[in-house]
Amino acid sequence: MISPKHGRVLAKEIVQNVMIDLAQIRSIGAKDEDTALKIRRYILGLDLVLFTSVREYRLRVGCSLMLDQDKEENHKSQLAYFDRYEDFPLSHADAIAFCAAAKEDFGAVDALEGKFDQKAMATEYNKKAKKDSEENESGSDVETVKKSKKRKEEKGSDSKQVVAPAKNE
Repeated sequence: MISPKHGRVLAKEIVQNVMIDLAQIRSIGAKDEDTALKIRRYILGLDLVLFTSVREYRLRVGCSLMLDQDKEENHKSQLAYFDRYEDFPLSHADAIAFCAAAKEDFGAVDALEGKFDQKAMATEYNKKAKKDSEENESGSDVETVKKSKKRKEEKGSDSKQVVAPAKNE
């Protein structure tokens, strides 16, 4: 609760614009169109949940905006067109329901927990690096490797080394 001793500013309306870029969501692809549609719906659902959620409105340290708890409509959704806006009634409960249905349809799983083993990861990385190195030397890139070695040898024999005289202290 805000103490009347402290200063405050009362605003009749505070507008926060949030845009969900549907074109970007539509651009998400998958192995087939049915799977892509399921992914797009799930991502849209996550966006809508975030869009309708209660957020903290902090302007700077020690200065926060607070919603009027007595006001029924603290959130208003609109669809924006090039020439007009249309009201689009969307509650947080509606967004959660849509997202949950899309999640189930898509087959997304809840968060998984695991233990990260740095030594095992380093071992796997080194195995892969060694395998990649061996494939490059024995695969179709053999000629490239030979040319590279030849250039290094030629450069070493033709180049002149300049050695600075040692300083006596």
